[in-house]
Amino acid sequence: MIIGVDESGDFSHGTRALFVGVYLRPSERDRIVDDFKAWEREVRRALSLKNELKGYSVTDEWAHVFVHDVLANKSHYPVRYLAFGVDMNDATYAAMAVQREIFVDAYERWAAAARDSDNIGAARGAEEQGTWARTRSDTQLLKLVMLGTVITRMLEWAMPQAILNGFDSELEHLKVLVDRGYVKYDDLSRWRELLRNAIINESQEHPLSTLDTWRDDHPFLTKFIAKGGNGPTLFTPAFRETINFYDSEATPEVRIADVVASLVYRAEIKREPLLSYTKLRELALGEGPYTMIAWTTNRRAATDDPYAAFGE
Repeated sequence: MIIGVDESGDFSHGTRALFVGVYLRPSERDRIVDDFKAWEREVRRALSLKNELKGYSVTDEWAHVFVHDVLANKSHYPVRYLAFGVDMNDATYAAMAVQREIFVDAYERWAAAARDSDNIGAARGAEEQGTWARTRSDTQLLKLVMLGTVITRMLEWAMPQAILNGFDSELEHLKVLVDRGYVKYDDLSRWRELLRNAIINESQEHPLSTLDTWRDDHPFLTKFIAKGGNGPTLFTPAFRETINFYDSEATPEVRIADVVASLVYRAEIKREPLLSYTKLRELALGEGPYTMIAWTTNRRAATDDPYAAFGE
């Protein structure tokens, strides 16, 4: 599966932000991207746009074409999406202060465990990651933990879709593409590591489901899952390599996520009367238009470093 992730909103105090993940079937990716690029060219020409097309520029008429000719084109499995909202308020900022402590504490504990095992390199890396996490702003941390939520929930919803529709063998081609607009290039490895930690935390309450009828040599299990079941899902190191941050201008999957996020944001949060949104809503995974996430200052019990077995 291929997952593109982007967000909508200005993240200022007193507003609501929206995060969206879109889901493309790998074997149909090129066909979908070709349709999307053709649609982009037509919109840019019609609206006389010189810069990158962003979702907030798309008119309702062109949004209708986007949904029918790109996302729900009958020539391929539909592009589905999942949306999450979060309020930018004092309670959220307080929760992020606690989240920062959770990340820092985890890396400090993992560094101590590595030192006890005479793994000096791993100890140094964990200490540096903890120091870096300590300096992230509340908004940066919020975006990070929301990404962990979006990616984990997208996997939770997309995997059954692949299973029920008979293309679960394509799950081994997992790739998660996140807009890197707010991530400095030199910090990409730090963000990926912190995102891995966020996914570990999220998987405590949302363990990744797999079929008990799958053989042990199922492509997804052998490539990505070291240990499933209850508690945090233990992914293999290969899973981390599937997640990266990309420039939206060069990444169609991120641009598709941007348009979807903008349309949902405009229809649901700004209350724009978009006729195209009725059809778009049919492509949503889950029951509601989007799921609200309310972060609290409650702390989960500490976990051991689940990746120690890999020597990381």
